Amino acid sequence: MLYEATTLAATAAALIEAVEPYGCDTPALFRKAGLDIDAILRPGARYPFRNVLRLWQEAREETGDPCLGLAVGRKLRPPALHALGLSWLSSPTLLEGFHRIERYSHVTNTALNLRIEEIGDRTKLVRTVS
Repeated sequence: MLYEATTLAATAAALIEAVEPYGCDTPALFRKAGLDIDAILRPGARYPFRNVLRLWQEAREETGDPCLGLAVGRKLRPPALHALGLSWLSSPTLLEGFHRIERYSHVTNTALNLRIEEIGDRTKLVRTVS
């Protein structure tokens, strides 16, 4: 394969924090997904996106929570997204923050495509995975 989609390893720290209340064996989840759990501590480390998808699948199965993504979202810290997270925090408005995320999200996850749709007084953030 010439190109493999990747995700910043540091973003997986939020998943670890979210599954802890369920009593999950997080090192085992990472092993099942073929990921080195220690990579979350290495600056700039990346995981293959396909393995991260497997990690999420394993975590949903282990917790039994189909809405696990909401818990992970509450645990995700902007600095885990590196410069994008800090840029997002410094945005003067929420809409400007969404535009920054739209523009630079490929830095954190190369498989993720985001698009802002503004229709009247409503704004929608559309996510697709390639």
